[in-house]
Amino acid sequence: MDKQCWLPAQQNTKYEKHSFNILRFANRVEQFSQTFENLGGAMGALFSSFIRKRQQRKASRNLIKENLKQLREYGLALDRELEFANGHIQELLNQDFPGSSISLSSLSDHLDSLSLCSMQDVLEGGVRMACSSKDKENNSAVGEYLILAEERCQVLDENIRLLDDRREEINRNIQESCARLKHIHTKAESFRFRHFVSKHPIDSWSVVSTPF
Repeated sequence: MDKQCWLPAQQNTKYEKHSFNILRFANRVEQFSQTFENLGGAMGALFSSFIRKRQQRKASRNLIKENLKQLREYGLALDRELEFANGHIQELLNQDFPGSSISLSSLSDHLDSLSLCSMQDVLEGGVRMACSSKDKENNSAVGEYLILAEERCQVLDENIRLLDDRREEINRNIQESCARLKHIHTKAESFRFRHFVSKHPIDSWSVVSTPF
């Protein structure tokens, strides 16, 4: 009799044990589902952030390429302007001295021969040398065209200075754009966090252990 009563009790205990294991397994499955959902949301946010940063970097690269293209075109325009000025000076030399050997390429040779004189003296007072009358005439013409060349160099220096200022301005604009993008990214992250907290209050948060 005792044996017949004991067997059902043992079976009931066994069933309770299985039920407890099933409930515990169900809880683990629920925790795993919640963890997987949280990980999925985090991965989605990271992927969105990656796409956004990639687009921002692409936009910055395009802006830098466009600025470099403008600088390159401006430099080519300066080169064309310098070439035109040199051609005009050479044309004036040919008109004033049709049979003379004076040319832009010979100006450097004249400057080398006047190395004992300062450039200021050459530009203000002309060339002062003890030489033949023909050399005096040629050197006087060289002094006049040296003045023209000096003025042209000043214009080119001013253009180069403007180009450097433009490059610095472009760099400042790029830095300011990066700072603004960083600020916008921070505000977006803050807004996303507040939106998440509004949908999931902190009081409902709980620490779960991952099954990994």
